[in-house]
Amino acid sequence: MMNMSEAGSARKPIVLCIDDEPAVLRSIKRTLQPLNITLLATDNPDKAIEALRRYRVSVLLTDLLMPAMPGSELLKTASELQPGMYHLVLSGHTDVSTIASTLSASRVDHIMQKPWESAELLDTVREGLEVAAIKAKNIHLRRQSQKLNRALNQEKLVLRPGVEKRTRQLKSLLSQMRERQQQTESVLLNIVEQHPWLRVRESARIGNATARVLDQLTQSMTLSADLQHAILLAGKLCQIGLVSAATSFDDQNLKSMSFELRSRFYSQTDAVLEIFSPSQALNTTAQILHEQFEYVNGQGYPGKRAGDQITLGARILAVARDYCWLRNGFLNGVMHNHDEAIMVIYRHRDIFYDSRLIGLLEKLA
Repeated sequence: MMNMSEAGSARKPIVLCIDDEPAVLRSIKRTLQPLNITLLATDNPDKAIEALRRYRVSVLLTDLLMPAMPGSELLKTASELQPGMYHLVLSGHTDVSTIASTLSASRVDHIMQKPWESAELLDTVREGLEVAAIKAKNIHLRRQSQKLNRALNQEKLVLRPGVEKRTRQLKSLLSQMRERQQQTESVLLNIVEQHPWLRVRESARIGNATARVLDQLTQSMTLSADLQHAILLAGKLCQIGLVSAATSFDDQNLKSMSFELRSRFYSQTDAVLEIFSPSQALNTTAQILHEQFEYVNGQGYPGKRAGDQITLGARILAVARDYCWLRNGFLNGVMHNHDEAIMVIYRHRDIFYDSRLIGLLEKLA
């Protein structure tokens, strides 16, 4: 058993025993000898408190009733000094009310009756050492966390003005970019509405109708807001490439066009990328328009892409665009009702159109 003065150099966990009977202390020493601990023992509660002030104690064993100081008072002081310590009470009293009073007045982890079983005491102290180690680790981590939080809060106080200023600048820049994109889109829509060849073909009206169909289609799909906007814009601008054509195409429907004229009509998509090239923000819309005449069977224009090689937006646009063209007579010269237009498109499923999209189109009123 070590003296109090020797405990400071020990690296082993410390177990502190307080009992007013020297024989009990000797018995505890013998019982706990197998443990790799530093055992401090005293019959003086004041010396025990002194040890608690000087050393980190893992397990405290104390008698319940002692002449110099009640065990409950010692436990209360011990809890205040070292909240992570394991408290084990050894009592020769069988009075339930006394034990209950101790439990209510102070924190007690375990109570054992005297005389105890050596194996039980040994196991209980082992358990107490483990519990104390976990509590000590938790206390350390909590303190480290609090320290880090304080440091972070200080950093926030220092960085906040600069961060807030930069955030305002970025929001302003983003707002300006969106405004410029909207202005660019408005210019393109005005071209479709005012260009004489496109006015003859009622491109603006048909484009708006196509956009409404696209809006209903895309609402039933899981698409990002940006992609949905790009698809709707492509619907409104689906014939903008004709501004670069050498002929007006008048108001001819596709079926009545000669092979050469129809090829020129499809080649409008070649001009789209050049028209949109100054605006990187409209790249997605440009790509959709560029691929709008690709067929899912790989025989379309301009790249003979097939199936999922075709941009999803272009496949959606093709279905909605031709539906509106059928309704307005621009595909084959006949104005179809909803069911008739769906039937024509359905006959060309997996040839011109993605069959997975036709089912969604069919549900539209």
